[in-house]
Amino acid sequence: MKTIFHDDEQISGGVDPDWGIEELLAQPGLFYAKDVVPILQLNSLTLKREAKKLETQGRDPYTVMGLRKLWTFWMIRMATFAPYYRAHLQPPFSRLPPGCDARRLWQMEQTYRLKDVCQVIAFKPYQLRNQAHYLANARETMGVYKDPVLGIFLVDMALFRAWVQRTGTVKLPAGLQPKATTPSVSA
Repeated sequence: MKTIFHDDEQISGGVDPDWGIEELLAQPGLFYAKDVVPILQLNSLTLKREAKKLETQGRDPYTVMGLRKLWTFWMIRMATFAPYYRAHLQPPFSRLPPGCDARRLWQMEQTYRLKDVCQVIAFKPYQLRNQAHYLANARETMGVYKDPVLGIFLVDMALFRAWVQRTGTVKLPAGLQPKATTPSVSA
């Protein structure tokens, strides 16, 4: 007997808005794309473009990435979609933890959205975007850059912190100030 549907394709799941990304990707079954995209920090247009790109390459989006349109609804088969998401669609930035303050942010090493970072520190997004436009290698120099795929500005906190310390733009919290080195005097 030929199998028409896999076991996970026979389960239509609801999405709990409290799920994290990994918890959602571990769920079996079919889900509405409109319920999945907010948790994954995507928009539905990105998914549809990926499906269209696969179709133009002669590949089936449902077997490759687990996305299919049924009537007027876009459905996601999570068993196929999860590995594809991790390999191709996962954003290159992290979410700021809730309640993050400036002192904690200055100690972090990850990459975050500029919009989120500027809600915590004493910069306006337009100030850093303009500065990044004027620098030749803004990503390496100051850690602020526009992601070519997502079209949003990101901040690499390790590079940004070093840039702020070099330029003296902002007074950093006491524990994060660079140590002053004094030359040793030998007798």
